[in-house]
Parts: sequence; C-alpha cells; structure tokens
Amino acid sequence: MLFFTVTPIYHGTVLEVQQNNQQDRHPSIWGKEYSLDDTTNKTKRELRKMYEYQGIVFDMPAYIPDKVIKNLSQGQEVKIYYSGIVEASAPGGGDAYWVTIVDE
Repeated sequence: MLFFTVTPIYHGTVLEVQQNNQQDRHPSIWGKEYSLDDTTNKTKRELRKMYEYQGIVFDMPAYIPDKVIKNLSQGQEVKIYYSGIVEASAPGGGDAYWVTIVDE
C-alpha cells in the first residue's frame, strides 16, 4: 500500500487506448490532464487534431491484466501511477506502473 502513496499520479482523461497485439509491445494510453471537457462524443481523428501535441502517452507494463486495459475507453477519468519521468516530446511519453478508473 505504501507504493501507491509515494508514487507520482497523473490524473487525466483517456484520449486513446492503443492495444498492441505484438508479442514485444505492451498497451499504451494517451491521456490529457483531467478537465470537464467532453471527449466522449469526439472521433479519434477529432481528438488527435484537438490535442495533437498535448498530453502524455503512457506505456503500460506487461503485468497489468488484459481485463484492466480492455475496461479503459475514450473519455474516462483515470489515475495513472507512473515513474514521475516524462519524455520531452509532443505528446510526452512515460512509463506507467498501474492505472485506475475514477468513480467506477
């Protein structure tokens, strides 16, 4: 339990979940900082255009169950526990340890 109290948390909205079916690739989540903006009724193309250089793409570790990843969808409010390091790119990149859906 101590792990979750000292690990940095990114509170955000899911813009896209990338399911990587290749053996050597893990799923990733593209998220933006949480706000009340409505992202649920937008297409992936609209979201890419609106938030093209924003947010962070988090690579998810192999130990996160597929069930957790499959329950994620565009527009959900999430908390992503991550290393605290974000790559300086657009969008940024980071390594996640765990993800939880807020209010589910």
